[in-house]
Amino acid sequence: MTWNATYSVGTISVADGDTALTGHGTGWALAGLDKQANLLFADGRVAIVASFEGDAAATLAQPWAGAALTEASYTLVHLPLDVVTTTKELRDFLAKLMGVGVIYYVVGDAPDPAVGEDGNFALKINASDGSGWHAWRRTGGVWVAEGAPAGIRWARQWSAEDDYAGNDIVAFAGKLYIARRANTDKQPDLNADDWDLFLTGGDRYDITMYDTDRPASGEQIVKWTAPADVVFSAGLADSIGQADVAATLSAVFSIRRALAGDPDNPVEFATMTFAPGDRVPTFAAADTVAFQRGDVLTVIAPFPRDPTLSGLAATIVGYRG
Repeated sequence: MTWNATYSVGTISVADGDTALTGHGTGWALAGLDKQANLLFADGRVAIVASFEGDAAATLAQPWAGAALTEASYTLVHLPLDVVTTTKELRDFLAKLMGVGVIYYVVGDAPDPAVGEDGNFALKINASDGSGWHAWRRTGGVWVAEGAPAGIRWARQWSAEDDYAGNDIVAFAGKLYIARRANTDKQPDLNADDWDLFLTGGDRYDITMYDTDRPASGEQIVKWTAPADVVFSAGLADSIGQADVAATLSAVFSIRRALAGDPDNPVEFATMTFAPGDRVPTFAAADTVAFQRGDVLTVIAPFPRDPTLSGLAATIVGYRG
């Protein structure tokens, strides 16, 4: 059996300051009141019924504050269950919201200092620095940066012209480097405060040369065409050489690049130098140089040639770009 908005069958008794409610001629459980939440109206007062314990027994949420009632008339007002449930869900949601704080979506580079209250958060997605997002928390009336994501971003081949954010990974001279902080024009292998070596290896290109005798003055002893994008790092890292007979004077070999579309105009980008009395050369290159497919590398012997340097062998090392 169910009941509608109100129920007034029988009478009730309740003592002053007591929570026990007794029914006389009532059928509360039979009417389904034990499954509902209800208000009690009696003697000009209102009370909340916390629970029903059968057809003639109930418990008030608070002690009865009026005069004692004995078999008095009454009315129970039905509060629909869905209203109670919705009220609880709303209450829980508000409690969570108060605990989490309001979140503002940031359109510009930083939150508007004129908006928000302490405890609020601000979120920026698709940040222009490539980090993905930034978060702030309102503290002491100002927005304080909470940080950026800890994830990494593949930024491809390092370039002196690009801006990098913390945790960016770049390829450079056959190795992978990860940025320790935001930086620009900080060559990875020369700036340990800005980059950490992440992974060694990569496709390596070894360009070898060998001359059993003394190279002729101005002789082209190497000519190599890049089969793909190849990078030669500053200083020609990992390159090596040796001679059977040491140089008498300083012997400087010119290492040049000719663009694929301009093969007749090579430009020096590095050198290999044998100091007087040395059989092992030093390599020098001011900047990283990236060869594209079809670019040509040549090595030209010094002019005039050294009086004694002979039996030359060397390997110039580059890496896939």
